[in-house]
Amino acid sequence: MCAGSWIFRRSYLGHQELINLAKRIAKQQDLKLAVMTFFPHPKQIIGNDQTPQTYITPLGQKAKLMQDLGVETLIVVNFDSAFALLSPSDFIEDYLCGFKGKHAVAGFDFRYGH
Repeated sequence: MCAGSWIFRRSYLGHQELINLAKRIAKQQDLKLAVMTFFPHPKQIIGNDQTPQTYITPLGQKAKLMQDLGVETLIVVNFDSAFALLSPSDFIEDYLCGFKGKHAVAGFDFRYGH
């Protein structure tokens, strides 16, 4: 893949598990730990429910939590309708490789692109 360790997940506890896994990989391979998150919430763009999404953790607080967990780089991707239509290969090329990712660690329910 490309350079850096990446994680993706929904729930905070799931995030912690994945961050810890990515942190171990990053440490073993002397890489920086990066986390990619999406804003606004994907359900606001691709879901049928158009009610504004309530965030358990606002973006500013999420950034602080990530820093406390040892995340060196937090990448916030604008999740819009064009982003939602990216193919898996375009997502990997434009985002993971574009940010020089080396490893990607994702939750069981994450999809790379449309």
